[in-house]
Amino acid sequence: MKRGFLGHSKKEPPDSRTILDENGMLKDEEGRTRNSAGQLINAQGAVIYDVIAVAEMNDFDLSREWYDWVGQDPFQGLPHQDPRNHIEELDDLVSRSEQNEVSEHHMLCKIFPYSISGDAFS
Repeated sequence: MKRGFLGHSKKEPPDSRTILDENGMLKDEEGRTRNSAGQLINAQGAVIYDVIAVAEMNDFDLSREWYDWVGQDPFQGLPHQDPRNHIEELDDLVSRSEQNEVSEHHMLCKIFPYSISGDAFS
């Protein structure tokens, strides 16, 4: 296996190392596949975005109705509430919307903090 310098990102120090495996794929020290730019990728080669970095991007604005809608019945972490259902409902909402050039992941990360309250928020 060859080792090579890949560079750095916010999550990794500049001296991060990658390994070129027997299939010619770049792997980080934890065995995760990376592209030549150092981004984490899935089996199909699509970039897996860092959720925190996506949420911090601020290159579009959602209408006030989005924030009002997700805040009407927030997830509070109560015993009768299922967090998977909450995520599914948000995902359905986002997938039905039309936002030009904005990924569904970005929109979901943007509205998620407004959809929770109480113990679920802390």
